[in-house]
Amino acid sequence: EFYILSDFMISHSNLADSIETILANRAITSYLVDTGIYDYNNIGIDSVIVDNQLFEVNKPVRFSVKLRNYNLDEGVSTLVNLFDVSDRLAMQESNLLPGEMKLVDLSYIPKTTGPTLLHFEINDDNLLLDNHYYLNFNIPEKINILFVSDQMTQTLQTALSVISKNTVLDIQLVNFGEWAGKNLENYDLIT
Repeated sequence: EFYILSDFMISHSNLADSIETILANRAITSYLVDTGIYDYNNIGIDSVIVDNQLFEVNKPVRFSVKLRNYNLDEGVSTLVNLFDVSDRLAMQESNLLPGEMKLVDLSYIPKTTGPTLLHFEINDDNLLLDNHYYLNFNIPEKINILFVSDQMTQTLQTALSVISKNTVLDIQLVNFGEWAGKNLENYDLIT
């Protein structure tokens, strides 16, 4: 005997077809047990998109959190929270129509450099596993920039030197003939 437990989140006919394919030409009796909750309330965090390409201390880091309402009958409301290890960094309320997928924008301003672990969370519902999303990235102490130009005036060189000394930007100036010999993996930005 072969027992199959399913919540019927996929089509019943597709499930039956796949079972018949697996069990073809075998002397097995199969039973399909429906465990589904038909009146369920579930919103899930589908993914999180980091909108920034460069990360700096004291500059906003923006995220687009993709939510999905799996309830096809009712609209729902939830709070989308952003936490670090111990503190809430951002919060936004969102309303989703039945079956809707929606992007919710959140941002925060990092205060330190180094590895950053963030935790996105929505309100509890009937399925808790998809209510959390974890993300980590590194905020460098310096942003390495390779500035390539054959028209470097003294004014431009002075301006870039001042920026490099007074900010987190570490700008290296090179001519077009020199940049091909550089290891581009050492740079966060090439301009």
